[in-house]
Amino acid sequence: MEGAIGSTKTGQNFRHWRGDYQPIIVTIKDANGDPIDLTGLLAAVWEASDYEALDTALLTKKLNDGIEIHGAAANGQLLITISFGDTGEFNIKHHYHELHCKYQDGVQETAMSGDMHLIGTHVA
Repeated sequence: MEGAIGSTKTGQNFRHWRGDYQPIIVTIKDANGDPIDLTGLLAAVWEASDYEALDTALLTKKLNDGIEIHGAAANGQLLITISFGDTGEFNIKHHYHELHCKYQDGVQETAMSGDMHLIGTHVA
């Protein structure tokens, strides 16, 4: 399953089968809705946590370790990969997630946030 997320920064919600693989393509956009050139991206960190413990990440992905620039940097897309087993121990419920980006020009932003709804364990 592939998710495409990214027209707004908040309310980026998706469903995920506990313990399953899921690529998520995120388009980072500016205030005009145009993709941001990611050539100057220094850091990207995506975290998922329980709503009851937002300061404790249950899963973290970082640039070049679960997060990659997807295609040409000018397209503004990041690929976040939830690998098999990453969420295998998560409770089946809603979890909060957010993506933070830092750029060479010093800008730091929460590029997206929302709800990751674990819908059960996928049985092949």
